[in-house]
Amino acid sequence: EQPTVEEGSLIASALEMAAQIGEENGQVDFMSNTTSGIYAGSIIPESQLLVTGKITGEDFVNRVQAFYESEVNG
Repeated sequence: EQPTVEEGSLIASALEMAAQIGEENGQVDFMSNTTSGIYAGSIIPESQLLVTGKITGEDFVNRVQAFYESEVNG
């Protein structure tokens, strides 16, 4: 279920596209709660490895989580 937003708005379009990607088993990242270090140092490079089949989905989650923990714990 998607949130209620103004029809035809940019947010509505983004939600529709994210839903389509999800239906096609794609990856939609959510960056609102990340730091620039997590984004640049983990999410982007690990996403590239995931998309190219060099790591598994489980590897991706574990690596991003470990990076996150090291980032926020210093």
